[in-house]
Amino acid sequence: MLRALAVLCLSALPALADPVPFREIVELEGVRFTIPMSVTLVAADETEVVLTFDGDLGQIQDNLPGLLSQVVSETCEERTAVAVTGGRAEGAELVLEGQLQFRRWACPGDDAASRIELLRQTADVTVRLRGEIRAGCLQMRVVSAKLRPDGLTGAFLNVTGWTERLTRELGASLNEALGEEENCIRIPPEFAVFDTRVTGGGFREIGEGRIGARLRARMVVDAEKFIRLVHLLGREGRLGD
Repeated sequence: MLRALAVLCLSALPALADPVPFREIVELEGVRFTIPMSVTLVAADETEVVLTFDGDLGQIQDNLPGLLSQVVSETCEERTAVAVTGGRAEGAELVLEGQLQFRRWACPGDDAASRIELLRQTADVTVRLRGEIRAGCLQMRVVSAKLRPDGLTGAFLNVTGWTERLTRELGASLNEALGEEENCIRIPPEFAVFDTRVTGGGFREIGEGRIGARLRARMVVDAEKFIRLVHLLGREGRLGD
């Protein structure tokens, strides 16, 4: 009887196949953003529902220069800092542009007051980020970074391997910041009561260089869970007339 009721309930899911809009709070580097999102529910078979969550990350994208510009490393002898100037979507990647400044001093006695500058270089840098599903949520990860030093100083950095080292350190520093547990895009917590399992996701371009997020999930729905889902969507005003 319950199985028959579940099948009957799931047969109503095509009515929810159109995206249901909502808003979700996402935190990145301690700053909270309200992200426009939608969820589409489609019956995969008699007892399983496929959910697709789409989000517009434009607000986060606009604030990345302030969020990710940082001092990468600093000692008495060296200082490396990156200034992110903007970002754009390219397919499934978010491409950041900016500048990296590297300075090196002679620092006798480890005394910053008496140090002498030996080298200074400001170089353009491009960093590519992708969205990866980790522990059921979507995180940004650096997949490549390219540093372009110029002039005689730039040639020296290239020949001596400093460019490669600085690029590696920049990627590691950004990944450390982005990999913090709170810097994660999750499906709405209301769906946790349905034992929803995230199966995939990532970034996607949503037009005019804007970046979006997509998470795919599946849940097994019996009659009781389906009724709870309908009540949840109705209570929050997410079901249309």
